[in-house]
Amino acid sequence: MMAFDSLHAGGVALPVSPWIVKGLHMVTLTTHVAVMNILLGTALLYAVGLYVGGDKGATAPKLPIWMAFTINTGVAPLLFCQALLAHYIYTSSILIAGWWLGAVFILIAAYYLSYLATSAEAVVSTRRLAATAIALLLLFVSFIFVCNIDLMTHPVRWNRYFDSPHGWLLFTGGADTLLRWAHVVLAALFHALLLGRILGKADWLAGKKGRWLGGSFLLFLFATGIAHHGLLPATVKHMAGDGILDLTLLIISAGVLALVYVSGRLKLAGLWACSNLTLMILFREDIRSGFLAPVTNTGPADYGSFTMFVLSLVLGGAALGYMVSLLRKGGGA
Repeated sequence: MMAFDSLHAGGVALPVSPWIVKGLHMVTLTTHVAVMNILLGTALLYAVGLYVGGDKGATAPKLPIWMAFTINTGVAPLLFCQALLAHYIYTSSILIAGWWLGAVFILIAAYYLSYLATSAEAVVSTRRLAATAIALLLLFVSFIFVCNIDLMTHPVRWNRYFDSPHGWLLFTGGADTLLRWAHVVLAALFHALLLGRILGKADWLAGKKGRWLGGSFLLFLFATGIAHHGLLPATVKHMAGDGILDLTLLIISAGVLALVYVSGRLKLAGLWACSNLTLMILFREDIRSGFLAPVTNTGPADYGSFTMFVLSLVLGGAALGYMVSLLRKGGGA
C-alpha cells in the first residue's frame, strides 16, 4: 500500500496542459480501436468462412493492409498513455515483459501469414490453416493487451511479481478481465461484420443470417458490458457516473444501434457504431481514471516540443491521406 501511495504522490510532468494530451490520446485511441476491431473481426470471420463455405465461402480480405494500419495507428495512443500514466504503464509492461515484447514477434508472424491466407494462388486448405493461425495469434495479442491494461489499473496486483519475477506474469485478474476480453472480441466481430455488409463483402453472412448474427453479437456485447460493470468497485462506478458520460447514455446508444442494425439500415448503423465506439472509449477512460485517481499531471508550459509534434502530425496525416487515396484507387479495402 505504501508503494501504491507513492505512485500518486509524484505525478507525471507534461510540457503542455494535461487536457491537450488527454484529448489527443482519446482521438488516436478511438482511431486505433476502430481499425483494430476491423482487423481482428475480419480475421476471425474470414477463418470461419473458409471452413463453412470452402473456397467460395469467403472473399479474401485485405488483411495485410488492415494489419499495417492497426500497428501504425496503435503507436500514438500508446505513447500518449505513457505520457499520462508512465509510472503505471511502464510498471505493468515490465511485469509482463516476456509476453509484451513477444507480442511484436507474434504480430510479425501474423503479418507474413496474412499474405498466405489471402493469396489467390494458395490452395484452400493452405489458406484455411494460415487464416486459422492468424485468428488465434491475433486473439492472443488482444488478450495480452487487455491483461496489461488491467494490470496497469490494479497496482494492488503487482505483488504477484514475487511469484513470477522473470517477466512472464500475464493473467492476474479474474472474471472482470475475461469479460473485458470477451467484450473486445465481440466488438471486433460486430464491427467487421457491419463493415463487410456495408461494402457488400459479407459473403456467407449476407442477408438475414448476417443481420441476426450481428444482433446476437450486440446482445452478448451488452451482457458482457453490464456484467463487467457490475464487478467494478463502488467508488469507481461513482467516479465514472460523475464523468462526462454515464452508463445510462451508453446503454441507450447501444440500444439504438441494435434497432438500426436489425432494421437493415446499414450505413446509418455504421455511423452510429462509430459514435457508440467513441462513447465506450470515453466511458472506459472514466473507469480507468476511477481506478487510478488521483493521478496528477503537471509540468512547465513549454510548447516547443508540442509545436514540432503538431507539424509532424499534419505532415503525417497528409501522407496518410495520400496513401489511402492510392489504396482506394487500387481496389479499396
